[in-house]
Amino acid sequence: MSTSHKHICLAGNCQVEALEAWIKLNLPAAKLTKLAPYHLLTNNAEIEIWLQQCQSADYIMAMPIQEWLPKV
Repeated sequence: MSTSHKHICLAGNCQVEALEAWIKLNLPAAKLTKLAPYHLLTNNAEIEIWLQQCQSADYIMAMPIQEWLPKV
């Protein structure tokens, strides 16, 4: 099976929009799942759904959402 037929999960917030668009354009046969933003998960049921989606993925791409601040 080629990479384009793999299941890819994207995790993050609005930053994954550009990556999602790139994958759709360049890997049109890939199954793409955009996961709920992890900072918005509010209960165990939502977390379980999120994890179940990840279990079926061949690749999971996670974007950091915490603001990066340089150490002073």
